[in-house]
Amino acid sequence: MYEVAIPSHQRPGTIADTTLPLLTRGGVDPDRITVWVSSDDQREQYEDSCSPFGVHVRSGGWGQGVKHARNGIATAYPAGTRLLQIDDDVRRIVRAADSKTLVDVNDVHALIDYGFDVADQLDLSLWCLYPAANPYFMRPRVRVGLLYAEACVIGMTLRRDETEQVTVDDKEDFERSILHYLRDGGVVRLDGYSFKSNFYTEPGGMQTYRTIDTIEAGARTLTDRYPDLCSYRVSKSRGMPEVKFRRLPTSDHPIRLIH
Repeated sequence: MYEVAIPSHQRPGTIADTTLPLLTRGGVDPDRITVWVSSDDQREQYEDSCSPFGVHVRSGGWGQGVKHARNGIATAYPAGTRLLQIDDDVRRIVRAADSKTLVDVNDVHALIDYGFDVADQLDLSLWCLYPAANPYFMRPRVRVGLLYAEACVIGMTLRRDETEQVTVDDKEDFERSILHYLRDGGVVRLDGYSFKSNFYTEPGGMQTYRTIDTIEAGARTLTDRYPDLCSYRVSKSRGMPEVKFRRLPTSDHPIRLIH
C-alpha cells in the first residue's frame, strides 16, 4: 500500500476543485491522503475545504518554500513508505491512446500501485510520469536513466537519507532526479502517462514568491554543481532559465503497461 502527500500553499479552493476529487474519484483511499500546509493558520482554512473529502490536513510548520515542504514531507513518514507526492492543482491524469489522443486515467489507484510495482521490480526508488501531456511524444514504455521527474506527480519508496533532501527551491525536482540517479543508477519514468495542471499560472503556491531571480538561482546552482550531468540554458519560448540534462544512456524495459 502507499500514502499520498499533497504539499499546498494558499490554495484551499483550488485543491478542493482539482486534486482531491481526482484522487478520491480515482479510487484512492481518503484515509491515506494528507494535505500538508506550512502553518496552523492555513490549516484552519484548508480543513473547511478538505473536510468533505475525508482526508487529513496537517501543518508542517516549515514556513514558505517548496524545498522546506518537500524535505519536511520526506521525513514525516517512516523508511520503507511508498509515498506519492502530487501537486495541489492537478486536474487530470492522462495516458496516450495514440499519437494524437489523450484519454483520462480513471483508476488512479491502479496507476499508483503500478508505478511502485515497476520501481520495485527494477530496484529503484523514484518514479514519475511523462512531464508534458502531449501524445505525440508520449510512448507506451517504461524508461530508466537520468530522466527529469517533474514533481507534479512523483512516487518514492523512502529510505530516509540525504538523497531525499533537496537544497534548492526552484528546480528542486531536477535536483531530486539527479540525486536519485547518482544513488540508485536511474529514475523510472512511465512515458505513456502524464498529467494536466496549471503550471506557472495558478494563484497561490510558488507563485506567491517565485521570481526570475529565484528560478535562475536554482538553475545556476545545479548546473554549477553537476556540470557533467546538466547544463544551463534560457528557453526560447518563455525566456526562462532552465536546466537541461545531458544526453546519457537510457534503457527501455518490457514491463506490461496498464490501461
